[in-house]
Amino acid sequence: MNDQEHKWELLCSRYLSGTISREELDEMLRMAEHGDDLPGLSAVMRRNWDDAKQSGAGSHLDWNDKYRQLMEEAEAISPAIRRQTPIRRHSWKRLAAAAAVLLVLGVAAWIFISRRSADQSYAQHIATQSGRDILPGTNGAILTLGNGDRIVLDSAGTGTLAVQGGMAVIQGSGGLRYDGKEKNGKDVVFNTVQTPRGKQFRLLLADGTAVWLNAASSIRFPAAFAGAERRVEISGEAYFEVAKQEGMPFVVMSRGMEVRVLGTHFNVQAYEDEAAMETTLLEGSVEISAGGQQRRLRPGEQSIVNGEGEIKVQHEVNTDAVMAWKNGYFSFDQTSLYAVMRQLARWYDVEIEYEGRIPDRRFGGDISRNSKASEVLRILEASNVHFRIEDKKIIVMP
Repeated sequence: MNDQEHKWELLCSRYLSGTISREELDEMLRMAEHGDDLPGLSAVMRRNWDDAKQSGAGSHLDWNDKYRQLMEEAEAISPAIRRQTPIRRHSWKRLAAAAAVLLVLGVAAWIFISRRSADQSYAQHIATQSGRDILPGTNGAILTLGNGDRIVLDSAGTGTLAVQGGMAVIQGSGGLRYDGKEKNGKDVVFNTVQTPRGKQFRLLLADGTAVWLNAASSIRFPAAFAGAERRVEISGEAYFEVAKQEGMPFVVMSRGMEVRVLGTHFNVQAYEDEAAMETTLLEGSVEISAGGQQRRLRPGEQSIVNGEGEIKVQHEVNTDAVMAWKNGYFSFDQTSLYAVMRQLARWYDVEIEYEGRIPDRRFGGDISRNSKASEVLRILEASNVHFRIEDKKIIVMP
């Protein structure tokens, strides 16, 4: 599948799942108007048609006859519109393109509906599970104090939980915060906040830096900062809004990578099961160090550190998509099936299993992280991938 086919497949998938934006629909019409690889669109539709045919959907149908019938209807609509619609000549080409694309998508929708009618629907499947579904993640974390005591933060209530390094550890409605004044810098006490899978959490460090932890992440930090720098260590994914403190830079460590700042907003993704570590800058300036290299980022840029410690910088990154997890939704943009499922595994706290030969599919669109797992999977199925839920396991099928 070439890049243009990937583009058509992404746009068709978003159209069928109801997640296409006005800009993307305009792009689809522009591609048709200028003839941007219309054979690619045809290949995408034909592939969907063949998949539906092989699945056994609509076994009573003469599939070849139905395909001819639908395509004849698509070809007939353009002259019909032209006869009945008084429009300027320069508008006709775009209207014909719109008719062609939307009718082809109508064929795709018919395929989708026919195929799903033969398969067990998600609603039916969930019903067989006695009404059970997999609920989305919630706020919560585990705090490990310097003395080894562990506190479950989502059930700890509000108020002062402990005093560490001269700082009161306070749990409130906005998350965890450290409040007080440093008594001395000799004995540094380290705390750790860890989010299990299916949890996310916000905390405020002693210097006023705000940290949001994604699911399956952790941060290790001193209860009170002392010395020449403010140093923390993370795993997983975290977003930072660093409090400015001249002469005392803020340093984030993760798997041999170092992010050094004075005051800025940035996101670090450093999951062990991802191929690379990504640091995305939203505001200010940061310096990335890894493998003996250094790179400085500007707002809107992202550094990518691979397994060998090499640093690459991407410019003009979609920061809204990077920050989607913090803002309450998944954002996919030509995202591979396996990358999508890793995100779902962390947020819904499930195991992922693959059955059979899984097609190479990429996904686009935004989905609320407050959705139940079955609702997310139902949207993903628009791209000809199927799923089965068994207790706390999602099984991916062709």
